[in-house]
Order: sequence, then structure tokens, then C-alpha cells
Amino acid sequence: MSKSRVFRFFGYAMLVNAAACASAGASDLIFMNGFSSLTVTIFVPTDGLQIGGAISAFSGSASAPATLDWTDSVTGYLGSGEEIIPSGLAMGFQRIYLKATTADGDSALAESDITLVGGP
Repeated sequence: MSKSRVFRFFGYAMLVNAAACASAGASDLIFMNGFSSLTVTIFVPTDGLQIGGAISAFSGSASAPATLDWTDSVTGYLGSGEEIIPSGLAMGFQRIYLKATTADGDSALAESDITLVGGP
């Protein structure tokens, strides 16, 4: 059975679909304002990934044309676009975020937890 949870705040609803995240190996968050919805998905890195060597490209996408910005919980801004090659990531646990923003101002956020355990 698919589990989804809806969180409401400031007139917005956030839908978190655990089954879609698990089956796709990605984190999906959907922000809806009642008129349109935008989804953003992180394909790489997958949630829970431990990286013990060189960092490969991070990739993700949005369900509509949008600006995609990558950040993390330690370093901050990592880059923008559907694919980036991050540099300067700190060792240890960190949360990777991908934020999609449309020209109309709709936004959505996906996150993935990773742990860096060694250098290249």
C-alpha cells in the first residue's frame, strides 16, 4: 500500500509519497497551490548513499520548465541545472537539496541524504 502524507502550511499543501520515493530511489516532494503543481526529483545521489571515492554528477529534474538549484546542508550552494558535478563537499553526513522554481514563482524541493566516507 502506498503511503502519502500531506502537510499544510501557509495555504500550501505538501504531498510526500514514500512509495514513489522508494521505487524510484529518489526523494519527491510536491508543493501545490490549488491551481498547479510542480514536482522535482533527485535521481542521483539516491537517498542513503555512502560515497567512498570521487563524486560523480548529481542529476535531477522538474515536471515543468523551471530553474533548478542544488544546495547541501554543510557547504551551501552547489550549482544549478539538471546535472552538476559538485566540488568541495565536506566529509561525513549531509543532506542534498534540489529546488525547482518556475517563472510563475511556483517551487518544489527534493532532498537526499548522503555520507561521504573517503576522498578520491
